[in-house]
Amino acid sequence: MTFERLEDQIAWYDRKSALNQRRFKWTKAAQMIAAAAVSVVAAFDGPSFVPAILGAAVVVLEGFEQLNQYQQNWITYRSTCEALKHEKYLFLAGAGPYAARSDARRVLAERIEGLISQEHAKWTAAREERAEAEEDAAATKRPSHPGDRRPGEDRLDAPRDHGHVARLAAALIAIAAAAVLAAGCGGDESSALCEEVRTAQGAVDDIRSIEPGEGAAEDLRQSVATLRQSLSDMQAEAGEDLGPQIAAVRSSFSTLRQDAQSVASQGQVTAESVKDLAAPLGDAVTALQALGNAAPDCDL
Repeated sequence: MTFERLEDQIAWYDRKSALNQRRFKWTKAAQMIAAAAVSVVAAFDGPSFVPAILGAAVVVLEGFEQLNQYQQNWITYRSTCEALKHEKYLFLAGAGPYAARSDARRVLAERIEGLISQEHAKWTAAREERAEAEEDAAATKRPSHPGDRRPGEDRLDAPRDHGHVARLAAALIAIAAAAVLAAGCGGDESSALCEEVRTAQGAVDDIRSIEPGEGAAEDLRQSVATLRQSLSDMQAEAGEDLGPQIAAVRSSFSTLRQDAQSVASQGQVTAESVKDLAAPLGDAVTALQALGNAAPDCDL
């Protein structure tokens, strides 16, 4: 159960880190597009309401990013993911705090929960600091009074015939809106599939790195269980157009699982039995790479 918990948390933090990274970059890209459009419209002497709309879009996008803390979550989740991977490799190698200990799994469980608790504490502290900063800003903000404005400042310019500028501005706004939609809700299906492919690749790599010795059979069983779950998740996320690639992955995984389970059932993993897994492992890697290449926006 401890190792399953570790694998599950590594996959979760890896997936959420990638999701927040993508949303942060899309939101910032939309901000830059909207900000650049202000200068373009001004250069063409466009309608005064267009820069106002674009400026408001920049403010909204920045507020949206600050509200969801995409950059902070990206960094925090990635840091926790890498720390958990570090513990995993130390445990498998029997090194560091796990060297020559009969209670290595108990130590692993304690260190895993410690890392997760630290991440939760950082997340809570960051939220509280942001809330306090917003309260301070609201308290010190000087209210606006109608008398502070210059005469005529609240009037819109007279309508002018700038149809080409308006169309240009509308196109730029549409691009920015599309970027926001992509950041908020677009591309998640593809991303989820890509993350499942990465999880499966990690399980395959774990099998390839297994060394003969005590605990190797259990590690092999854990990796096989991860492969089984990853296959189920990939089938759920993949569209009909990826049917051939999913079928190839399913076939290669089936052979690999059977061979790995056969090795694990022997109780003692030997160098020869590990070598016997080389061919099905290669087929699984090839099938996963083909699936990743066929899936849209997958950068594996």
